[in-house]
Amino acid sequence: MNNFTRATLTGVCVSVFLSVSCSKDNLDEPNGKKNRNEHCEVASFSQQYEGGQPGFIFSKTYDFSGQRLARIDAGLYSGGSIWDTVHLNISYNFNTIYFVSADNLRDTGIVLEVDNYGRPIRAEVGKMIDDGFGPQEFYYSNNRLHNINLDNGWMRIWFRYDVHGNNTQIYTDSADGMPRINHVYQYAHGKKREPQYYMDEARGFSFNVLTILHVAGFFPELNPIHPRVRTTVYWGPYQAYDYQQRDHVYDKSDRLLQYRTARAGEQLPVATYTVGYNCSASNNYLITTAR
Repeated sequence: MNNFTRATLTGVCVSVFLSVSCSKDNLDEPNGKKNRNEHCEVASFSQQYEGGQPGFIFSKTYDFSGQRLARIDAGLYSGGSIWDTVHLNISYNFNTIYFVSADNLRDTGIVLEVDNYGRPIRAEVGKMIDDGFGPQEFYYSNNRLHNINLDNGWMRIWFRYDVHGNNTQIYTDSADGMPRINHVYQYAHGKKREPQYYMDEARGFSFNVLTILHVAGFFPELNPIHPRVRTTVYWGPYQAYDYQQRDHVYDKSDRLLQYRTARAGEQLPVATYTVGYNCSASNNYLITTAR
């Protein structure tokens, strides 16, 4: 699949994402109290290796209201690491959302259909993302993402959760049932937090559409309420990634601001990940779907 019908952008891109430093006091409310009327959406996610320079994994831009998502700049993965970056303008047409290249408005990366609840149900994928690896169909159970059917059954992505609702596993298989990729997540089941965003593990190209849609704000069920403490990724029998998530930093509203990673069984940190937010101080949720 090469291109789709050109879509018209319905909002002017104005960057309002917040960069977050190491301080625990960023985004803190007066007197240490939570603002129950405030809703914050993850607007940026960055990585910095020890001794290296920080770099964005993704950032998001909103329209003049600051509430409607207008653009995503996000890395594309292949072989476990980011190999390219896509710049996508977003436009809305009832229950269809268009992710259009900001570099070439004739090139549409994703045409997404959502249901009346704003959940993705089908994505057509352009060649700029995974060489048109689609279509992708999304299925739900117990109000959570259950599985994705890729390329008419060529591969499926399955999702598992623990009794607390934390996403504990994402794994794939082929049409013949053979395992391909297995992501396993472990948590510290202590104090509940606000839903947290993690994206440090090795990923393959087959997860790029899922990643972009999760970045856009879909699938909040993939954001755990307990601190993630270990991530292991297998590609078939090969262990591609096995890292601890540690040194979590939260604000007084229990939003995750930052965490570090270290190889399993080792103490020396490898990288620091920082989360930025766009906060809407009202009772209304940020608009990221076609509704």
